Amino acid sequence: MRGRFAAVSLRLPIAPPFIIQNPTLNIAASGRLLLVIMNQRPIYTQHALDRMAKRQLQAAWIELVITAPDIVEDDKFDPELEHRLGRVPELANRVLRVIVTKADPIRVVTMHLDRKMKRKL
Repeated sequence: MRGRFAAVSLRLPIAPPFIIQNPTLNIAASGRLLLVIMNQRPIYTQHALDRMAKRQLQAAWIELVITAPDIVEDDKFDPELEHRLGRVPELANRVLRVIVTKADPIRVVTMHLDRKMKRKL
């Protein structure tokens, strides 16, 4: 089962112990540590891989936004896509917009840093 699970951890100011479980996402928090475990890693399209390389975006940042987004928006043109937005601490809290499919397994279509959303999140 190697490569089936991806884990992301975040430091939180205050978080009571809790566990949320559903078929695609497990979240556990204890004290100041939040652990997010995805049951399946997302599938990246070739376009997404090209954009990651061109924009120097790390897969860990993308998977963090996918698993724990600050905002989720439906795509205006394609009902099968959604936009997941989240701040990336390593990039001075800039907002990363990741466009993914709603269906399992999640496919990453593209991503970019969203300048317009920085002050809104």
